[in-house]
Amino acid sequence: MSPKDIDDDFLAEHVILCGSPETVIEKLEALADQVGGWGQIVVNQHDSIDDPKPWEESLQRLAKEVCPKVKMPDIGRA
Repeated sequence: MSPKDIDDDFLAEHVILCGSPETVIEKLEALADQVGGWGQIVVNQHDSIDDPKPWEESLQRLAKEVCPKVKMPDIGRA
């Protein structure tokens, strides 16, 4: 893949976890299946100082609608 092929659509599909709660859940579960799961999700943001409401809503939705529903792969934990 060439760097010139990386555009907003590619990033939204393959890098950024964006979309409806259901879409984000699907993306997180697919990623968890690929890497074997993880212990925490780290959230990053940029440029919300002028209007923090969308960022706050995003965090609320992540905490209440997404994270509780993500199924992690069974990696043989006892």
